[in-house]
Amino acid sequence: MKKASRYNHFIMHNNSVIAYNARTNALAELEKEIYESFKKCSSNHFKGMDTSLLDSLEYGGFIVDEDINELDIVKHNMYLSRFSTQQLGLTIAPTSNCNFRCPYCYEKDVLRSSKMNDETANGIVNLVRNNANTINMLGVTWYGGEPLLEVNRIENLTKAFKEICNKNNVKYQANIVTMVIC
Repeated sequence: MKKASRYNHFIMHNNSVIAYNARTNALAELEKEIYESFKKCSSNHFKGMDTSLLDSLEYGGFIVDEDINELDIVKHNMYLSRFSTQQLGLTIAPTSNCNFRCPYCYEKDVLRSSKMNDETANGIVNLVRNNANTINMLGVTWYGGEPLLEVNRIENLTKAFKEICNKNNVKYQANIVTMVIC
């Protein structure tokens, strides 16, 4: 027997319905008739639903076996990612300096003048190099202060990280927390 996923979200859009499953991250655009069929068939465990449609909705995680505990799957995946040794995530603050006093910032009244030195930068590169043969993904978040005040440091470290990642077949991903006011 089948049931609708508890992680389904539906949004009406023009003459169709956007379906999103938060567990699988699947996204689909459904015709209104298909959505109505989905709602109608969910009450009888999707019996009588077109087989190809049923297969597609199962593939996206919109329909699951009745005995599946999706919350357990979400918890399991969270623990796997949380304690995985295959990914290395770093939050790097190349400087604590900031050139803007955001009204919501809890550090706005703290005046500092510090930036990352070469020894620390080299230590971070060595950390990545020493772990590169045991990971498959390196994720870096640039943070600060205003990290773009040290854009040269970011560029140099990024170049080193990419070289290490390319050499070791490691995926590199980066993002930045910034006000973009330099």
